[in-house]
Amino acid sequence: MFENDQSFYIQLYPILDKDSEWQGNLQVNIITGPDNVMEDEPYSQMIHLCQLVASTIPFMEENPEFIATLEKFMRSNQLDEQYEEENEIELEYGEDNVVKINFNSRTKGNA
Repeated sequence: MFENDQSFYIQLYPILDKDSEWQGNLQVNIITGPDNVMEDEPYSQMIHLCQLVASTIPFMEENPEFIATLEKFMRSNQLDEQYEEENEIELEYGEDNVVKINFNSRTKGNA
C-alpha cells in the first residue's frame, strides 16, 4: 500500500448501512507507513498538515460557506483546456484501489 517510506495518506472511509448505502457518515484516518524514514520534527509537521486537511471535513459541516469558498478555489485552479491539449494525463491503477494521476508533458522534459 505504501509507495515509499515517507508517504502520508488521508483515508476517507464511508460508513455504510446494512444495504451497503452511504448515509453521509465517514471515518477520516491519517496513515503513514510503519517504517517512515522522516526525522521527528518534519514528521510532526506532516502529521499536523494532515490533521489540518482532515479537519476541513467536519469544519465544512459546521460552516457551509467554507464549502462554497473551497469549490470556488477548486474551480479556479482546475486544468484548463489548453493544458489538457498540451499534456497527457495518465492514470495508473494500483493495488488496494489506489489511482495515481501522472501529468506528463508530451516532450517528457525535453523541450
